[in-house]
Amino acid sequence: MAAYNAGRFFAPAVESILGQTMADFEFIIVDDCSTDGTRGAAQSRARKDPRMKVVTNEQNLGVSTALNRGIAEARSEWIARMDADDISHPRRLERQLALAQSRPDAGFITTLLESIDTSGRRVAKAKHGLRIQPELLPWFLLFYNRIAGGGQVMFRRDTILAAGGYDITNRPSQDRDLWPRLLRCGPCVVLPQVLYQWRSSPGSITNSLRFRYADESLKVDQREIAASCGAELPLEEVTALRDFWTRFHCQGQDWDAVQRRLLSLATRYRPPRPVKNLRTQLRSSISFGWLANTIRASRLRDVTLFCGHLRRAREAAGARFPLVWMRFVRELAAVGGNADRLT
Repeated sequence: MAAYNAGRFFAPAVESILGQTMADFEFIIVDDCSTDGTRGAAQSRARKDPRMKVVTNEQNLGVSTALNRGIAEARSEWIARMDADDISHPRRLERQLALAQSRPDAGFITTLLESIDTSGRRVAKAKHGLRIQPELLPWFLLFYNRIAGGGQVMFRRDTILAAGGYDITNRPSQDRDLWPRLLRCGPCVVLPQVLYQWRSSPGSITNSLRFRYADESLKVDQREIAASCGAELPLEEVTALRDFWTRFHCQGQDWDAVQRRLLSLATRYRPPRPVKNLRTQLRSSISFGWLANTIRASRLRDVTLFCGHLRRAREAAGARFPLVWMRFVRELAAVGGNADRLT
């Protein structure tokens, strides 16, 4: 856990780890020169629990540097992340480690998360995109952060070191930057349960449209598309592709051009490890995305847009469209009809 001026959220975050059902762990907290008493609170709690180790920075170095220092201090084969204002489910570590031990090939483990506000009330149910075609996670990560937050992840120590740790120059997109590099070193295994609560606040940067489409994050997409598909795309086109996957309606968008680019990338994409029936699965994923976009079009009561998206869904899937349609209906029903939760 990297901590900087965590305030009143710090104690509940710490206790959610100390109260885990799996009790055999070392809890390393890197205080990044807090000025609000966070350091003192950490040191005080550590005196009562020998599992805690508090490391302090004498100057504020930023979250990425603090996380890298924590990784360097860690001794275990597996390292779990935790943010200083979030909450972990009591069985989070137990369940993640059990999955890790059953999958010796795994490089890192992630889980579903839900959003809570400053009072701890749930403000957004978990997104279920990670449950859909998990073998294509590296493909989806070319376009947007399908894994979402970083505090819920557990990674193998060798994997995070081989990936080079967190990029200290890429703030605030250090998690978005890390995932593709981790995946090149080992596969991600998804635990499809909500074991983490991510705390949001109305004014936080991670809630803003500016953050979703920040240059730092889009440049990661640009870099990864070039590396995996051999296509150098301008940021404007990268943004359009992200709009597609995140169901963001942009007035005047040339969606047929987006379709052509997606199908082109699907023919050129090289995954970090083999995927069975890769090209068919990629086209199915694109078709699924268009179907999700038809829901947004229906909410806008835009018949032309709706029909266009449905046509593109059929075009992408080809003869497999009925199967894609049935799965889409099933997944949509599982999330209460909220297509945004399929992201």
